Amino acid sequence: MFSFFILGFILTHVLHITARKILICDYQLTLPSLPYPFWSNLVGGTLFTIPILLQSELNIQSILLIALLITVTITDLYAQLIPNKFLILFAFPLLFINPNLIAPLMIFLLFYLSTSIATFLFKKDTLGGGDVKLYLVIALVLDVKPLLLSVLLASLLALIYILFLKKEKDAPIPFAPFIAIATYSIYLGILLDTIPL
Repeated sequence: MFSFFILGFILTHVLHITARKILICDYQLTLPSLPYPFWSNLVGGTLFTIPILLQSELNIQSILLIALLITVTITDLYAQLIPNKFLILFAFPLLFINPNLIAPLMIFLLFYLSTSIATFLFKKDTLGGGDVKLYLVIALVLDVKPLLLSVLLASLLALIYILFLKKEKDAPIPFAPFIAIATYSIYLGILLDTIPL
């Protein structure tokens, strides 16, 4: 089990470096130095190890999902971007593992309608296009019910953050970290058979 932790630790570091390089090279962004790389890698190693402990086997789908969630959290925290390169990189193998497109299509329609209505009502963007595309990729792993639970949980976490922790009122909020926490929690619930599919 320790070897899985070390693999997750190293993979998290590689994902962090890769995400930074893409943001710097493709988007010409100036980013601060890596904040607490050891601790973020430690968290990443733990995130990779828990599903393996629950499944008692190495599951490629789990590794891809967790790597995706870590990567988009990093890019969204740094630059409030979710690069299409990462989404495509993770979507193809996940699509190969689970070719069912019903959940992604339903989620696309749901998000398209809800964001169109919200944009019309509030006269500003309410959900970024990267967040919608991220949920489309997540829909290749989670079915519709767990995916909707993830959306609700991510929204609740973001609301708690806005009400109690956010310091600058008008500052934009990177939503991918909330999506990552919610999706990871729901995925663990599925592995533990506490959340039905």
